[in-house]
Amino acid sequence: MLLDETCPPSQWSLAFELGAKRFKEYVEGGGPIDFKIFWEDFWKCFVKPPCLIEHKQVVDVKNEQEILPTIPDDQLKRVAHSLESLGKLKQALEIATDPKYRFALDQKLMGTAVKAPEEKQATNLGYSAGLLNLGNTCYMNSTVQCLKSVPELNSALSNYSLDGPSNHVDENSHLLTVATRELFRALNRGGEAVSPDKFWNALRNKFAVFGDVQNGNYMPQDAEECWTNLLNTLSQSLKPPSSSEDSDPVKALFGVNLWSRVHCPESGEEEITTTESVLFLSCFISNEGLKDKLEKRSKALGRNADFHIESLIDSLPRYLTFRFMRFIWEKETSQNAKILKKVDYPLELDIYELCSEELRKKLEAPRQKLRDEKDKRLGTSSMDSDVKMTDAEEPSKESGKSSTAAQTGIYDLVSVLTHEGITTDNGHYLAWVKQESGTWIKYDDTRLSPQQEEDIMKLSGDGTGGDPMAYIIMYKARFVSM
Repeated sequence: MLLDETCPPSQWSLAFELGAKRFKEYVEGGGPIDFKIFWEDFWKCFVKPPCLIEHKQVVDVKNEQEILPTIPDDQLKRVAHSLESLGKLKQALEIATDPKYRFALDQKLMGTAVKAPEEKQATNLGYSAGLLNLGNTCYMNSTVQCLKSVPELNSALSNYSLDGPSNHVDENSHLLTVATRELFRALNRGGEAVSPDKFWNALRNKFAVFGDVQNGNYMPQDAEECWTNLLNTLSQSLKPPSSSEDSDPVKALFGVNLWSRVHCPESGEEEITTTESVLFLSCFISNEGLKDKLEKRSKALGRNADFHIESLIDSLPRYLTFRFMRFIWEKETSQNAKILKKVDYPLELDIYELCSEELRKKLEAPRQKLRDEKDKRLGTSSMDSDVKMTDAEEPSKESGKSSTAAQTGIYDLVSVLTHEGITTDNGHYLAWVKQESGTWIKYDDTRLSPQQEEDIMKLSGDGTGGDPMAYIIMYKARFVSM
């Protein structure tokens, strides 16, 4: 029997008795049942084996994973409160929508994290702290955790003046840079999770899109957009006034110069584009190089045609970042639908074949030096080998000998930003960051947990969207002393 405006109050008692009888029949053994029904203003009641739920509250959450997706969005707040009362804080946080309530749940979870049996917690083990989710801010939290792992960016921020913006930096950019500096410092202290509220306010003041609200809640956003906007702001703020691009620490750390060849296979037209500087490589990687295509008008054909773009890397950054093309706009649903294709990536990336001819010539001597050192290590103990490899990757600046650190074209994976879900409006972002010790840590807002390398390789995706899939990956350059 359904309780709503069609069921008069005089019949409610009978309806409850019938509901209890039907529910009892689904219980194994037919024993006595102790259950409770909650209701507020307008509500409905129905029985669904083996759980009894009503219109606004989950009463028996034995199979909540089956039932929760059926609850209307406007009632998730009440469901979250019911889950909290049953001690299911993590499930409550996953569906809670009110920012203040999510903040309170996060604080409770921090107090119980050490008791969580499902995964070992990494808090207070020498790693940076987690971040509170302030309401659909996982895109921001994961971006911050990945970028904070770059020591050189931390150093550049620590040297930034707090005395107000200079002539070449606007007020909002200055405040966002200061907030980034202070947030990085708080995270590096470790311990309990940090609230990024000041950083979030500065981000929204600089970029209004991150403050968009829908139905009283802040909307989910694209982590790549957050990543790009933040780095562009820091590039503007950290670069000394009236200086060249060469003195921009952000461009030096992340910037890639690309030389591109554009041609139309159908008409034979060809044009060479000028070199451009980018913070991401957005094309898929294949053994044949970096490739993309676009549709534009062909003068030879007198109509639109496909033009192929083949790009070569003309300069190497210290950190090489790739963005997988995971989302595509669908007019029918007005959403960014997710491309679920599995994309494999290596722990060690050799980009020699993706470089321009001029850059390859510069890499030949360092690569030969790296091969020579590897040959010399043959037959030595594994400990000696590890030490020498570290020296090759990170040349010591304190050595008595004068040496120059040279790029080899070989990069090591240091962070992965993943997305779980099928659209940008309905999903969750995580950060997976390699520590200086070599241990990988998964940052799920406030929850931290150690990971194995095999766990990182599984993030290439399963083709269903149900598990975290790599969206942005970052590699660190391997150097050799010359």
